[in-house]
Amino acid sequence: MCVDIIRTAYTREVSFFKNRPDIKVRVRWYRCKDTAKNFPAYTRFASGDWAYEKADWPGVGEVLDSKRVWNNGATPATANGQNFCGTLQEFAEGLEYPPGGPPVLYDANGIPTCCQGAGPPVPPFPPPGVGMDFNWWKQVSTVDLQCWYPAGDSRGTLQNNVTGGYPGLMSVQPYFSPRGGTLDGMGIWLDTNGSPGTHCRMAMYEAISLTDIRPGPLLFDSGDVLIDSGAPRFLSVACNIVLDPLKLHWLAFQTDDSVNVCRFAGLDYDATFSVFGQIVSPIDNQALTVGNCFILPYGPFPDPCPSILGASHFQDVPFPSVVVRYSA
Repeated sequence: MCVDIIRTAYTREVSFFKNRPDIKVRVRWYRCKDTAKNFPAYTRFASGDWAYEKADWPGVGEVLDSKRVWNNGATPATANGQNFCGTLQEFAEGLEYPPGGPPVLYDANGIPTCCQGAGPPVPPFPPPGVGMDFNWWKQVSTVDLQCWYPAGDSRGTLQNNVTGGYPGLMSVQPYFSPRGGTLDGMGIWLDTNGSPGTHCRMAMYEAISLTDIRPGPLLFDSGDVLIDSGAPRFLSVACNIVLDPLKLHWLAFQTDDSVNVCRFAGLDYDATFSVFGQIVSPIDNQALTVGNCFILPYGPFPDPCPSILGASHFQDVPFPSVVVRYSA
C-alpha cells in the first residue's frame, strides 16, 4: 500500500519490535502501482526523510544511524498494494517479540502473501481542500461509549416526544453516512407497549444509484420484533450492513399494531431534508418532509423499494425513528 511520499527510493534498517530494539531488518522502499490503495492510518514505519529532529529517533521505525542506500525503486510484480499484514495498532506502536500468530509467508518476489489480497475497504477521504460535514464522523461502538444514529442527520430533528405506530404504512427516511462504515445494530425506542402480539420491523435500503437517490435495493430486514411488553425500553437487533460511502441510504419502519397504541421516539414532522432540492410546487413540495409513507400491508419489506413517486407524503405526521450503530 502507499505509505509515504519520498524523493527517491532507498534501503535502510528498520526496528519493528518495541521490546527488542536490537533486532533490525533492512527495508527497501519502492514505487507503488497506480492502483495501490493508501495506507488507512498512522504508522511509525514511514520514511525518516520527514523527521523534524535528526538527533534522536526513539522507539520503532527507521534506525537513525543506519546507512541510507539508494535503489532504483522498481516495483515488484506482485506488490499490488491492496492490503497490509498485521494490525493498525502494530503499525502505530510496533510489534512485540516474538510475534504472535502464524508465520508470514512470502512469494518469490519477497512480498508477503497477506499483502496481496483484496484487503479491507479504505475510507474515501475527500481530496485536499475539500471539507467534511458533520455527517462524516461516526463513533464506532465501544464498551464505554455506544452511539446510535437516527435518520436525517443532515437537517432532521430527533425529538424526545413520542409518536404512534401506524399499521398499514411503511415509512422511509434518508440516512447520511458519507464515510461509509459497517453497521452492527439497528433499534428503536418503545415508549408504550402495543396490543398483545404486536410486532414491528426495521430495515435499510440503498439508493438506486449515485444519481438516482430514491430508495432501491433492500440491504437488511430485521424480521418480526415483538413490541407488546416491557415498555418503556430500547430494543435492538443485530445486523451486518456495509454502507457504500458514495450512496444515500434509507431507514424504514412498519408495525402491525391494529389498535394503534404502541408509541416510539419520533422524528418531528417539521424536520425537512434537502436531498430532493427545493421544489416549489405546492404538491411536490411535500416530498421535502421528514419521510415518505407507502400504504402496504405489514410483512417482509419489498425488494426493491416501491417507487417513491407513488408514496404518500405527510407533512404533519411524526415518524418512528429507527437508529443504527457502527462497528467499523
